[in-house]
Amino acid sequence: MAFFRAVLAANAVPDGPPGSAGSPGSAGSQGSAGSQAFIGRRLEDFQVMLDRAGPAAGDLTPLDVVDGILAPLYLRVLFGGVTQIGDDYVQRLVDKLMRQARQAPTS
Repeated sequence: MAFFRAVLAANAVPDGPPGSAGSPGSAGSQGSAGSQAFIGRRLEDFQVMLDRAGPAAGDLTPLDVVDGILAPLYLRVLFGGVTQIGDDYVQRLVDKLMRQARQAPTS
């Protein structure tokens, strides 16, 4: 955990990652409000997908999709694992997340 905190601290940008809509100096930089609006729209899109999945999605939230699918993809891109990303890898991430949804305890 300390490693990831150090990486985040070393690469912190006040309004988003370098090159993002909210980072200083990026095209269309809008600050924190722009970053939050962009992320908010993506989370809404994920909620629509989860709603379409119906009961199969269990109690998954849009942030679960970010953590379970997008984060591993972004990490591979950031750390040079681009050649390891294929449809089969993405499908494994989706399958893993859906297994977690089925195994989650219900209230």
